[in-house]
Amino acid sequence: GLEKYVDFNDLTPVGYFMLVADGAIREANPAGAALLGQERSRLFDQRLEAFVSEETLPTFHIFLDKVWVGASRETCEVAFAPTGAPCRYVRLDGVGVTSAAGRACQLAAVDITARRRAKAALRQSEILIEGTRDSLTAHVAILDAQGMIVLVNAAWRRFAEQNGGGAGCHVGADYMVVCRKVLAGKDRAEAQAALRGICHVLDGTRNYFSMEYPCHSPTEPRWFEMRVFHLSGTRPSVMIAHRNITARKRTEAALWRSEAQ
Repeated sequence: GLEKYVDFNDLTPVGYFMLVADGAIREANPAGAALLGQERSRLFDQRLEAFVSEETLPTFHIFLDKVWVGASRETCEVAFAPTGAPCRYVRLDGVGVTSAAGRACQLAAVDITARRRAKAALRQSEILIEGTRDSLTAHVAILDAQGMIVLVNAAWRRFAEQNGGGAGCHVGADYMVVCRKVLAGKDRAEAQAALRGICHVLDGTRNYFSMEYPCHSPTEPRWFEMRVFHLSGTRPSVMIAHRNITARKRTEAALWRSEAQ
């Protein structure tokens, strides 16, 4: 009986762990060891939480606490981030058991990394579709990984020329330099926020950033919305779209005045 049970866990593609009261690993099957990027023999007596990412560690602790005190199955999703091995997202199913050796916890770990990545890719596609739709009338530029402008649309060129910025916003120009020049002017706060947001998308910290900012002309007040999208590919880059939202801002201001009256 026990021999067949152990053999089954060795053959299943689902990771299996047995934890004792202090959270140390007492048993692990080959699939579980593979999820942690470790040799099976080196896992015993190591604490499983040592392999859980810092971001998902609170979720893991809450899950484990429920398993220890309850009799029903508990479930959570965490990330295993062992040193020197790729991060893997897993769904943990756990139940507390009592044996002659004392209280223990049985865990099954299902790799959901592919599902998580597919979900993130779908979200990015939705954002890009929305950005493409807006780009029909927006001023659009594509930056490479260093922040250099590699492509602009006609609306971008017209707006840059009409506002005296054609020399710094053309293909081949460093858009980061353009933003830093604005930092010395009266729109310092907006330029600083924009530069920080673009940098976050460029370095992969964020996939998307947006902000609204004033850009008044000598003849009229104007407001714009900037959206920055991460573009995946062999050469990561970003798309920046500036959309005129002056009409909306005027409507909001008129509504505010009406409510105030």
